[in-house]
Amino acid sequence: MLRTLIEIARHELVVALRTRRALMGAALYLGAASIGGLAYARIVRRIEQTAIDVIQSQSGMDSAQAAEAVRLNAESGYQDVLAWFAGVPIDELAPSLVGSPVLPMFLWCSLSFLPFLILLTSFDQLASDLQARSLCYSTLRARRSEILLGKALAHTAIFVVLTAASSVVLLLIAGSAFASGSFSEAVPGMLRIWLLLIPFGITYLGITSFSSVIARQPFSALLLAIGIAALLRMLSWLGGLPEGHPLALLRPLEWMSPAMHQSGFWRAGIAAPAGSALAYAVIGGAFLLAAAAQLERRDL
Repeated sequence: MLRTLIEIARHELVVALRTRRALMGAALYLGAASIGGLAYARIVRRIEQTAIDVIQSQSGMDSAQAAEAVRLNAESGYQDVLAWFAGVPIDELAPSLVGSPVLPMFLWCSLSFLPFLILLTSFDQLASDLQARSLCYSTLRARRSEILLGKALAHTAIFVVLTAASSVVLLLIAGSAFASGSFSEAVPGMLRIWLLLIPFGITYLGITSFSSVIARQPFSALLLAIGIAALLRMLSWLGGLPEGHPLALLRPLEWMSPAMHQSGFWRAGIAAPAGSALAYAVIGGAFLLAAAAQLERRDL
């Protein structure tokens, strides 16, 4: 079975990399990471330099003293903003995120935009083959579930490589734009984020796999995947309903939403990030199982 999965994944990977949609998605993701990282670094450095110039002109400090004063004054405000973005108290945030100027930006942007990349590049895993009724003519003697998993494995490899490449780009930007120790200090935190993004991405890959099997044509699969992702996002809003609301009984459904498990990625330690990663893996696995079950019932 493993050999079959690898062969299907290899073939799907070659096919995906030849499509304009996948190449455009990869270029857009890497380009956004590069441009966004450079713009972010430039803005931070410009703000710091302006503050240093103001302090020097008003107090007569030398540049080193002014830079230290700016750092101390900015640290509290930066931590407050970071805690607001993460939705986690500052004392519970992972130290690697608190101490790096680039890691929080990378994590927040990945959690916000990686789902769109996966939806746009992976929605047609099986929809075209099912529409053309060509899946039954596969040259490999593989079960339907193996074909599904092999294709999902190939698309997993794509987003894993893209997030790794984006990590390297941002690390290089951090090393050149910020303090000399920023690069070495950011590497463990970036590796932590990259590993956590794998189960996060599998959730949305499971959604695209399920949509690709259910839909009658590729464009319908894309719309269905977007609709499912939006519905899951709305489930997280149920937690804000008051006790007397007619829909208050549905509040436990909020835990079915991937958005409810993002905060664990920001927290210190191992238990919270591992718990969130497990929740994402379970949600993605559930969609993959549902896709496999539906594919077995499809008339090819």
